[in-house]
Amino acid sequence: HLEDLRELFVQIVRICQDKGLTPLKSVSIDGAKLSASASNKQLKDRDALAKELADIQKQVNEMLDLAQAIDNAEDNIRDGVVSISSADSPLRALEERKQLLEEAQAKLKADPDQKRINLTDLDCREQKGIGSGFNAQIAVDGAHLIAADVVPDPNDVHQLLPMIEQVEHNIPNEAPIQNVNGDSGYASGQ
Repeated sequence: HLEDLRELFVQIVRICQDKGLTPLKSVSIDGAKLSASASNKQLKDRDALAKELADIQKQVNEMLDLAQAIDNAEDNIRDGVVSISSADSPLRALEERKQLLEEAQAKLKADPDQKRINLTDLDCREQKGIGSGFNAQIAVDGAHLIAADVVPDPNDVHQLLPMIEQVEHNIPNEAPIQNVNGDSGYASGQ
């Protein structure tokens, strides 16, 4: 119910503004790294993904060859029954793993800056100092939280404008924000 929670958050912030608790004179924005519930052992680079996909394809081919051999043997058996159901479950597990690896490869291909991906949680990113995780962003006016977001980006560089836009959305104010503070993590050549 993420969208419902966001809307409730906005409603609460607007009530605080109506009560004079968030004058929106000065907004401070900062980010913090949050660890993901994903083992760092599951971080894979492009080469590791390609190797595992090739290994899985080899295993799938071997299983299909075995199934075909059993099927051919069944044609020669008159009264006996040969079952290949034991090959079905491992094949299904390999196909599911293959699908996960292909999805991970596609995410890495879509973002050339990302070097490795965590197979436990494809949405988290490798964060400096903590391994797999997320970058939480908050905006406060004095002691009041007025905007928040969680992004996979490993740094804050591209988060300042989206956070300011979120503040403006959460608290529509006839007077513009007078001052925005952020640390050097938001600085960029742009």
